[in-house]
Amino acid sequence: MYNLFHVWSWMRHQPLSVLMAVASGLLGVAVLVVLWHVDRQGQHTIERNLLETDLIIGAKGSPLQLVLCGLYHADAPTGNIPLQAARPFFSGKHPIVGDAVMLSLGDSYKGYRLVGTDTTLLRWYNTALVQGRIWQQPMEIVAGAEVAQALNIS
Repeated sequence: MYNLFHVWSWMRHQPLSVLMAVASGLLGVAVLVVLWHVDRQGQHTIERNLLETDLIIGAKGSPLQLVLCGLYHADAPTGNIPLQAARPFFSGKHPIVGDAVMLSLGDSYKGYRLVGTDTTLLRWYNTALVQGRIWQQPMEIVAGAEVAQALNIS
């Protein structure tokens, strides 16, 4: 059985091995800290993006795809539903719906997704315009800063 003297003697004669063991341990701890931080940031982002969303109404298809597309804009749209089917939820008189926003998805321009909506979505995401104005008529757009820069539009 090794005693403290033998351990210390081995450490003095094998400094590279000791250094590698310490470095490996520190790297392991650093990886765990980074993973914990990424997990916390991911949870915070998911919670912030849900915006107290309790109900998503959409075309028939995968519920996960509907959530990923409607809330995170991260998947292909499931399709649109007729306006008449959704209109009862936008009347302001529905007993369980406090606020609602329409999204019409499925088209894109030069690889950037187009989102048909009303100004409620801007309020939900607490956005502000850097320049220009909010759309006032059908077929007008508001482009995000990154898209406007990438497409050289103003």
